[in-house]
Amino acid sequence: MRRSLVILVSLAVFCVAATFAQQPEPGGPDTSRAVQRIDVDPELWRVLEDWSEKSAGFERLEGEILRREYETTFAVERVGTGYFYYETPDKGRLDLNAVKITPQMLTARSQKGAKVKRRKKDGAPFTLESGQPMKWVCDGQRIINIDVDVKTASVHKLPEELRGGNIMNGPLPFLFGLPPLEAVNRFALKLTRRPTQQSPFAILKAIPKRSDDASSWKEAEVILDTRTGLPAHVRLLRPSGNLEDVYSFSKLRMNRPGGKIFEFFGRRPFKVDLRDYQIKLVDGLHDAPAEQPVAKNDPQAEPVIPNLVGLSHEDAEAALKRLGISRGNIKKLRGDPAERSTDVYRVQQQSPQPGKPIDTTTRVSLYLWTKA
Repeated sequence: MRRSLVILVSLAVFCVAATFAQQPEPGGPDTSRAVQRIDVDPELWRVLEDWSEKSAGFERLEGEILRREYETTFAVERVGTGYFYYETPDKGRLDLNAVKITPQMLTARSQKGAKVKRRKKDGAPFTLESGQPMKWVCDGQRIINIDVDVKTASVHKLPEELRGGNIMNGPLPFLFGLPPLEAVNRFALKLTRRPTQQSPFAILKAIPKRSDDASSWKEAEVILDTRTGLPAHVRLLRPSGNLEDVYSFSKLRMNRPGGKIFEFFGRRPFKVDLRDYQIKLVDGLHDAPAEQPVAKNDPQAEPVIPNLVGLSHEDAEAALKRLGISRGNIKKLRGDPAERSTDVYRVQQQSPQPGKPIDTTTRVSLYLWTKA
């Protein structure tokens, strides 16, 4: 679920306070002004108010998305592209597709002066890989996280108290854009670049104040186009400190009936066909331990890495050894703090991803949930 929360965070930044912006009651005290004078940079407050006002008319939002994940421990950059669609008050969908890494792309990255965001200590660019294809759907009652490669789907029941407009009170930062007063109470916010007439882009940095937010991310940076009230880029740093997600958005369309969503998702974007998928039902927002996928009964089939997420580190290591991978090629690394004691030292993430071909020389990294 942690991965789907991070994905949802990236989408949620768009849905800025739109229908839920809270204004002072007529005749009542204007508490926002008091907060502005005492605690908040006045220009930051103006940006938050303007962001909320511009997004107040959002009912639907769609666009293209580019996601880059940087893994600093192994100097790997993973890239994926796709399309997203959001509909008030609590529905959304995101499809991320694999990207074919061509020799031409690698050659261009290695050229002198190439614009590469992350480089190794020796100056070479991070190793470029395709991100894992996935689909994420929230239909207002469930969150469905679909792993396209291994044909599995986790279906999480959305608690009643987080449905509809109340979803903004859940563990999803920036969801539908909190009203300014709530935003400054929930996050430590800083305006690191102020918009100007020449450059209308504001940069906001956010540090979570709540423990449920801090369990999913430790720092966020939003590049906001103040002309439209829409973010152009979002950067999220995971609690482990070695994983960073950067999202770039383009071709945004607001309140267009139909738009391109039918081209990408079909006539019913929040209905997904899971007939060929192994489904795991989860009551609530927490993942149950992952089930080991059943190997195909084909002795000629090429060995692939199984889905190890949710397994204890001993069981994950045993599964890899059965595939012929030696203990020396299995590296166990610190992941994020676990929300539940039963998750401590279970696998949070793995590299390579499930379904990737492996042999006895493959090196596998297991990120384990740690004690909070």
